[in-house]
Amino acid sequence: MSRSARISLSLLAAMAAGTVALAAAFWLGRGSAASGETLTLYVSGDTRGYLEPCGCRRDQAGGLPGRMTLVRQYQGDRLLVDVGSLTSGDRPHEILKLEYLLRGMQLMGYDAVNLGGREAGLDRDTLRGILQSSQAPFVSCNVLDRSTGRPLAPAHRIVRAAGVQIGITGVVHVEDDAAGPGILVRPPAEALAEVLPRLRSQCDYVLVLAWADGEALNALASRFHEIDCLLGGDVPQSSERAERINRAVAFNVTEKGKVLGKLRFARTSQGLELAESRAVRVVDTIPPAPEMLALLKEYRAVLRDRNIELAASEGLEPISAASTTSDTYAGEASCAPCHSGAHQAGVLARHAHAYETLVRKGAEYDPDCLRCHTVGYGARDGFVNLERTPHLASVQCENCHGRGGDHARAMRAGARRASSFRPVTPNTCIRCHDEENDGDFSYPRDWAKIRHGAG
Repeated sequence: MSRSARISLSLLAAMAAGTVALAAAFWLGRGSAASGETLTLYVSGDTRGYLEPCGCRRDQAGGLPGRMTLVRQYQGDRLLVDVGSLTSGDRPHEILKLEYLLRGMQLMGYDAVNLGGREAGLDRDTLRGILQSSQAPFVSCNVLDRSTGRPLAPAHRIVRAAGVQIGITGVVHVEDDAAGPGILVRPPAEALAEVLPRLRSQCDYVLVLAWADGEALNALASRFHEIDCLLGGDVPQSSERAERINRAVAFNVTEKGKVLGKLRFARTSQGLELAESRAVRVVDTIPPAPEMLALLKEYRAVLRDRNIELAASEGLEPISAASTTSDTYAGEASCAPCHSGAHQAGVLARHAHAYETLVRKGAEYDPDCLRCHTVGYGARDGFVNLERTPHLASVQCENCHGRGGDHARAMRAGARRASSFRPVTPNTCIRCHDEENDGDFSYPRDWAKIRHGAG
């Protein structure tokens, strides 16, 4: 073969190789990015309204300020998603908290937010109002309007990162009777069977956000070869590392958003390949993001301004009159004349300053904090606010022993024995001194600090 012929063949081979490489690049990333790029995926879930640590213990994890600092440390191509169960409930203050949680997620730049079990448990009109008022990128292919059979959120989203078209859809696995009024939850596999082939044809990589238990997650990954990445949340504990189920890279997160999954993918000629994965705990030593602190300050101001409205929604208004024939909270001043020793022990204990700790943190209007820092919050005759019910602020006798109104009135009327109070046991204490708020609690040790009465 002549030298010129060899050169011609070499050129043709190079051109052919270049054409194949170009076609591969086009298939994987629509032709706009080269192999070798990386994509970092962060996944959160199961937040349950946990905006920030309450501060009852020093080493509390989680919260939006630390989460925002973590996810914005990475400046490259990034994908940020949530598997769902954002809200802690459907009461007005919990919906308000959800609104601010979604605003915080918008600040962080979330790419997709799945409707989880708690969202599917809301009534249709409440959920629809949240979806319409928020700009958060919700996604769900199986949470439907029961009356129309149509999805309440977009069935899928397509985003572009690291030069790759990524299709994202979401499902929730709950029993039908757990769905809220007006909501129909279609079986996840049934909904995905319709969505995934279409999404696969439009995208290079398919990611499914699934609020489902471990058994259901395994079943979905085993059935659908279209799934490249499956992120779950209704699980006992978060994953330490990703695992592979069928073709899917799988990772789970839980625990009030205190753990983020961090998965780094490398872009190769074969697609996105998992390079590393790990669980990242949002620890209290992470500096809080100033923008998120400002948002939470605004949230606390709204709680203050809406205090009476929120109290009324809890059933606390109007406050039961002291003359009612049913037992009521009386406040420690009614106990002190006859129980001076026990009362003095309470005054000297940190319990007596429980409300002050909320004031210092700006949390004195937060219903989730007031339940353990006041008397009877959540009952019609319990604490509402310092203006209406100052005698029920902080932790007092009736937090542990129960209502004393009837007892105090009877004793003032001359009765020798008016009533018996419930016994105090370790279970009495751990309603507030639980693992979340006081992981170092020891009943024998801590009871000794406030010992009083016959105990």
